[in-house]
This record gives sequence, structure tokens and C-alpha cells, in this order.
Amino acid sequence: MGAVTELQRRVLQLLEEFGPVHVYELKRQMGSRSTYATVVSLQARGLVEARWEPSEYEGKPPRKIVSLTGIGEQALRETVRPRQTFTAVFGAPT
Repeated sequence: MGAVTELQRRVLQLLEEFGPVHVYELKRQMGSRSTYATVVSLQARGLVEARWEPSEYEGKPPRKIVSLTGIGEQALRETVRPRQTFTAVFGAPT
């Protein structure tokens, strides 16, 4: 499956916490300008899936809603578990 970057891990964690969410909401939560590119890279790897939803406002473009896939859930578990084990053994990073 390959490693995920810190930014990718954060996207996966937010999707796990909030469920399907609009890309702009992810960007707001993360405060990162590269959120959209991160979502595209996760989608290419099958870790997230996206669907288009009509805007609730007339004349506005559709919104891209992103959700975690089963593969994404597995990748998140694999990235979080080693960190938790490290913390349990060595303590939290300072």
C-alpha cells in the first residue's frame, strides 16, 4: 500500500472523524493550501473516494464530497498504530 505522508494521514483522520465532507471543509479544518492535491493523490491510491453533489445555492458549481474507503481505513490504522506503539514505549515526542 505504501506509506502516507503526514498531510495525507491528517486528511484520513479528519474523514474518519467527520465522515463524508466537502473538500473546502477539509481545507478549512487543515489550514493547508495543498489539501485538494492531497485528496487527489489519496483518491488515485484508492484511499478516499469522491462524488459530486449539486450545490445548495442556485447558479453555484457542484461540490466535491470526499469519504474514506475501506482501504483508507486500513491505511489509517497502519499509520496510527506504529505511532501509538512508539509513544507507549518511548513517551510522547517533545
